[in-house]
Amino acid sequence: RLSRWYGTGAANSTQDVTNVKLVDQSGKILAGPVDVAASAATVTFSDTVEFPVGVTTLTLKGKAGTDFATGDTIAASTTPSGWTTVKGVTTGTTITPSPTTAVTGNTMTVKGAAMTVTVSPTPVAQTIVAGVQGFAFANYVFDATASGEDIRVTQVKPQVTLGQVNSADDLTNCQLFDGTTALNTGTNALNPANSVASADDLAVTFDSGVTVAKGTSKTLVLKCNTAATTTTTATTYTFAWGLESAAANVVSSGVTSGESVTETITTNAGQTITVSNSGSLAVALDASSPAVKLANANTTDNILTVLRFTATNEDVNVTQLGLVLGGTSSNTPQDLSKVTLWDGGTKVGEAIFTGDNATVTLSGFTVLKNTDKTLTVKGDLAAIGTSEPGKPGHLVKVEYAGANADSAGNATRGTGVASGVTIYATPTGSTTSSNGARVFKAAPTVSHIILPSSKLVNGSGAELYRFSVAAPSAGPVGLYKFSFKVATSTSGVTTFAVTSLQVYGYSDSAFSQAAYANSGLLNSTTMGVTGAGSDIYEIYFAPNGQAGTKEAVSVPTGGTRYFKLIGTVANMSATSSSVTVDLEGDSAYMSGTNTSSDTADNFSGASAGLYAFATTAANVDADNAGQEDFIWSGNSTTTSDVATYDWVNGFSVSGLPSTNLTSNILTP
Repeated sequence: RLSRWYGTGAANSTQDVTNVKLVDQSGKILAGPVDVAASAATVTFSDTVEFPVGVTTLTLKGKAGTDFATGDTIAASTTPSGWTTVKGVTTGTTITPSPTTAVTGNTMTVKGAAMTVTVSPTPVAQTIVAGVQGFAFANYVFDATASGEDIRVTQVKPQVTLGQVNSADDLTNCQLFDGTTALNTGTNALNPANSVASADDLAVTFDSGVTVAKGTSKTLVLKCNTAATTTTTATTYTFAWGLESAAANVVSSGVTSGESVTETITTNAGQTITVSNSGSLAVALDASSPAVKLANANTTDNILTVLRFTATNEDVNVTQLGLVLGGTSSNTPQDLSKVTLWDGGTKVGEAIFTGDNATVTLSGFTVLKNTDKTLTVKGDLAAIGTSEPGKPGHLVKVEYAGANADSAGNATRGTGVASGVTIYATPTGSTTSSNGARVFKAAPTVSHIILPSSKLVNGSGAELYRFSVAAPSAGPVGLYKFSFKVATSTSGVTTFAVTSLQVYGYSDSAFSQAAYANSGLLNSTTMGVTGAGSDIYEIYFAPNGQAGTKEAVSVPTGGTRYFKLIGTVANMSATSSSVTVDLEGDSAYMSGTNTSSDTADNFSGASAGLYAFATTAANVDADNAGQEDFIWSGNSTTTSDVATYDWVNGFSVSGLPSTNLTSNILTP
């Protein structure tokens, strides 16, 4: 018996619950199909049904007619004790099934076929290039989550909006796709005519329809081919595909009922797609390009520059890059053995500078549409030494050459992946400005070392500061001068002072093996300490002579020397005194004090040893901009004497900040 049905009585010839059948758990029909009785809400099965030993699960299925409305409910029940002629198959004994009361199934709510259709917000409005094939202009969402049955869609009428009249025929082979399957092929493919006007609805008839299962949604993608070239350069050369809420703009029906579906359609013109004849390519210095640094000569893969490439409207396969030496007054092509170009960890090109410009052929460097990609420029640096091409202190910079002209006015170019057009990079009249690398035969590394104790006590030999200087495997490093800031602070004790500053050098990190003569003492009593104002104290070296003549000390190839500053502390307050100590750095490269006769950049002849970008230790020390706190030499041809033109200041020394190395604060 059913709780509700329609269509019974003299006024109706059929019932609205039909094709009722009993099905077991395997899907086998055991009884029926039959229709609901015309006079009552009952279904009677006359079939003989045999139940095997055990439990059999039965499902009652039927078809609800069209007189049912969404929201109607229906339930079925049976009273087993009323079943007729129930006997055991083997014994033939009559059986009275139980229970004697009605067994009622769950109440079912009727849902009719229902579907909403919307235009997805993706793809977003964008610019593409002419000639793109199969571009996805729009996504249509068919939502049957509220439907009571599967829905079959056979036709859709997308609405096209044109930015330029008579341009619809620049779109061809327009197809709706369900995943990778085209739904309208052959003669069903849409090819808009030139006469199509903006806001026209164009019919797309499917080959065999597409089914949207009830309780789910399906997205169909509209793809079209674009003409190889645009008919105008106007910014209004645009297309948008959407959908208008109008009768018959979507044709669909229920798969089971066969009834037409009245869809709910949200009007949406879609996102505007602008078509351009080609993409563009821009080159700039990337923010990750390194700060100025010191580099050892005769080394490879030194990062000099990081360039940022930006492709617009289409992927661009960059095939050629123009490079130029930057700041050529401070370098020569001979400073570089070659440059290599890297896309991450993959080398994509290399070149040798025979003059100030070089053109690099790139392989496999593609910048994706509307994204950035970096290209790292690395340099193999020439050797420095007698008869070698490199020169100490040269600032080697490699830049993007926007002004490096060829027949088209720019050497940097690529090919648009979609358009196939040659694309020249911008800007065309300027170059980047990187920081570069200043080259020496061997450059030091400075490191701060924590004191064993930061306790301040009265007396001589008080340890105030520790640090180390390391030389690379490229060669030894010479040292000429250290500068320390020693700042005292106290309250009420005007005689508190730190005096008799001395620096010792050691060859081991335990500070036990003297690295230089006179037990490692660098500054002699005769030489003393020079006060430079603002609590800055300059210490020069004379470990051998222990007199007033300034000497250089050396850090051996691949070795490290360890230094400590000591002093005498007097009249310290046990409650308020403190001392702050640090090693000073230089904030700019030395201004250059060579005379006009001392600026040659040669290793031989009349001006041998007179380098344009390194000078004598005394000349560095006389720097008129005050950039002379840390003085060192890369020992370009031999161990440099203090009068050799091979000394520079501490700017950009690895580990030594431009202000000062880490401070030590000592308190009682």
